[in-house]
Amino acid sequence: MVDRRKRKDSGAGKLPWLAQRQSEGTPQVGKEDSRSRPRWRKRTRQEEGRQTEKELAKKRGAKVHPASGALRIKNDASTKEILYEIKDANKTYTLKGSELQSLWKNAIKQLKDPVFVVYFQDTDITATMTITKGKK
Repeated sequence: MVDRRKRKDSGAGKLPWLAQRQSEGTPQVGKEDSRSRPRWRKRTRQEEGRQTEKELAKKRGAKVHPASGALRIKNDASTKEILYEIKDANKTYTLKGSELQSLWKNAIKQLKDPVFVVYFQDTDITATMTITKGKK
């Protein structure tokens, strides 16, 4: 029969040599932070888009909304007066009227001005559009 009690010298279930390595600050093989990625893995387009969104919002002094507006607060970022929708594209971006109308409606509900921003990575150009209703 095997004695199932923990040994006192094992560090409450941990291996002594592992506990010593952790206290020394030696990185553990295979263990990664939940937000980090392995160095060998390239960033996905979605990760690049989120990073671009954060950078463009910071340049405009805006606060980024959690989950890019998929929750209660809509759209990507906002200041006290402006609601931003930020898009990241490589070469082309197809602008749809439904996107502009959705941004306009959400901005009016929050009593803010709607601004649509598209960043083109290929040419390093940012297009910023202020949205208004009607012919002006």
